[in-house]
Amino acid sequence: FQDKVDQVLKNSLEGVRASMEAEHNAMYEDGSENLSDDQKRAVLGGSANLEAFCKVLGNAKSVVVLVGAGCSTSAGIPDFRTPGTGLYDNLQKYKLPTPESLFTLDQLRRDPKPFNTVAREMWPGKHSPTVAHKLIALLHKQKKLLRCYTQNIDGLERLAGVPDDKVVEAHGSFHSAHCIDCKEEENIQQVRSVVEKGEIPSCRHCGGIVKPDIVFFGEDLPADFRDMHKQDLEAADALVVIGTSLKVKPFSLLVNMVKPTVPRLLLNREPVGPWVCTCNFSASAMAEAQVSEISGQKSSSHRSTLPTLQESDEATGKTAKANSATSKQGRPKLSKTRSVGNMKTASSKPIPGNPVSRSASSANLTTHKPKAKEIRCSQCGRLNYRDVCLLMDCDEGAKRLAANMKWTLSA
Repeated sequence: FQDKVDQVLKNSLEGVRASMEAEHNAMYEDGSENLSDDQKRAVLGGSANLEAFCKVLGNAKSVVVLVGAGCSTSAGIPDFRTPGTGLYDNLQKYKLPTPESLFTLDQLRRDPKPFNTVAREMWPGKHSPTVAHKLIALLHKQKKLLRCYTQNIDGLERLAGVPDDKVVEAHGSFHSAHCIDCKEEENIQQVRSVVEKGEIPSCRHCGGIVKPDIVFFGEDLPADFRDMHKQDLEAADALVVIGTSLKVKPFSLLVNMVKPTVPRLLLNREPVGPWVCTCNFSASAMAEAQVSEISGQKSSSHRSTLPTLQESDEATGKTAKANSATSKQGRPKLSKTRSVGNMKTASSKPIPGNPVSRSASSANLTTHKPKAKEIRCSQCGRLNYRDVCLLMDCDEGAKRLAANMKWTLSA
């Protein structure tokens, strides 16, 4: 009997590992493994920094922008996950089973007051667009914006001047409302009036609870998201990601749906997704080490064991030596797998990731010349050929991008 239990546990753990590895691959493998180093260097001229990205942006005609809650924080709208100030941290008074329960139909049926309280605070019209939102509108005015995909439900992209047909609200919006039971549509203005009074809107047909068409956990994403995202991202010639943790799927997977020759810019307070090197499984600790490396802060406790960024000169081979030394003392690596029947077993080859660009550390708005030296991960040696990031407030990042493009961006 014990042998059978052990086998069941083993199979279960193998299934969990296979699932984790599949999720890891979907998030971080972006087709770049099929490019030669020469093809990679051609994307940004061998130097993944802001000025090189701006040169590509100057000729771009189909820019896709991905937006998260961090884009709206300076407008007075809290994001979801920032410790102390995020929406999830401030929901304790409602005694929810989990913070995410606020956006579940079960919780809404059990007690609609918490959601309606939050909805009243977040209803569009109470906040003004941020500088980062105005950057998106400026991309449209420059005839460069193909589409803006936003996780936000505040409608600030539209208020900033981005046309309706250029905005895809992946998590829904306050533009319409339906009954959660019979699915009949209700007048959104009447629903808002009821919510503003602190009351619960109910369906005229069946008496069920009515909510704005904000996507709850487990609900389908809007039709325009499902119908448009694949073709838009395949057509993109530049990608700009603003203020998102890239933790909520399927939105988080969009970043790797652009072609491997498309440069990507991140405006965010910390590196996320493919801007964090994935050759080490401890991503959160690694992000801390890399932020210290980029910003010039004092070394963190992780610096001796986690991948750092190094400028490389292929002629000297310095990166390869540093790479070998770091790899020996690094933490266990997440391994690729090979098939054995229906099971998967780990091989010794690490999954590489994209390091963060060291050149993104300066917070001033002056332009600078691209560094001739390449940037590679000190552990796995992978060349960062297209991922640029400005680790700062989204508005400051937007100002710096506009300054490098010599565009006038209103405050």
